[in-house]
Amino acid sequence: MVTSYLVVYNTVSLLCWGVVLFKTVSFIVNRPAIPHIDNTKILPTTASAKLSSLLSLGATKIQHTVSRSHATTAGIPIPPTGIISKLKTYLGGSYVYEDLGPWVVLTQTGALLEVAHALLGWVRSSAFTVAMQVASRIFMVWGIVETRPETHFHPLFTTMVLAWSVTECVRYAFYACALFKVEPRILTWLRYNTFYILYPLGAGSEAFLMFSTLPTLKTLVPSIKSVLSYSRKGKMSVWLKALSGRKAGQPWGAYDFMILAFFCMWWPALYVLYTHMIKLRRKVYGKGGKQIGSAPKPRR
Repeated sequence: MVTSYLVVYNTVSLLCWGVVLFKTVSFIVNRPAIPHIDNTKILPTTASAKLSSLLSLGATKIQHTVSRSHATTAGIPIPPTGIISKLKTYLGGSYVYEDLGPWVVLTQTGALLEVAHALLGWVRSSAFTVAMQVASRIFMVWGIVETRPETHFHPLFTTMVLAWSVTECVRYAFYACALFKVEPRILTWLRYNTFYILYPLGAGSEAFLMFSTLPTLKTLVPSIKSVLSYSRKGKMSVWLKALSGRKAGQPWGAYDFMILAFFCMWWPALYVLYTHMIKLRRKVYGKGGKQIGSAPKPRR
């Protein structure tokens, strides 16, 4: 019964991430033909609005406005100049393309079930390890993307989702096949080789995407002194204001300090995960790069 459920779970997850991958690639390929995306307009198609609609919690959609934008000044778009700027323009805006953003947020939220799988003993993974891995993604989608609308137009959102979707499609396909005791060579190769590129791309995009939401570093020291002088009630007020978003140039809030702390933690976490995958790869391929045995049993 548990095996059947896990097969269904991995298959559904594969299909959902497959949709995300298709939409992401479609956006990148068709970007020149897509009409200009104006990031100064109200965005009604957030994951929060989609979720509220699905659960019938209200007819009013949650609307977000871009509170801080690196692409505009006083509401006037700045024309891109140079290769970097053109690349930013090319990859920016994928969140609002074909509801890609809500698909990513809700699909990733479904991964919370994996923590339950570990707690129930249905998989061999440590519940703590799974919880930490899932929590980082949940923080990115709900704590960064959904609370900071300017990320919807950031090119790093596109590269992050591209890395996530390719990784998850390979992972869930690998696990689903393993539950049937089938080990396609192509999936094994993808599972233990693509991470060399996808992990740095995904984690790097995550880290710098969250960093892009922070106020300027010039206001960091004054903000630290200001926050330390606040009362407990005042600090809570700063926290709530930070969650709602602020204009560029305003002082740092408590939530911003937390994001900065996570940014610093992201890199050692990437190192641990990266080296862990290298060790797993060696168990499968050996030091010479040739497959010497079956792949380790799936964790999910």
